[in-house]
Amino acid sequence: MELKDKLIIITGGGQGLGRAMAE
Repeated sequence: MELKDKLIIITGGGQGLGRAMAE
């Protein structure tokens, strides 16, 4: 997992997590 993805998860909350897992 890239740092950018972690930031998306942190800032996006549940949506960010779903996106990260989809990719």
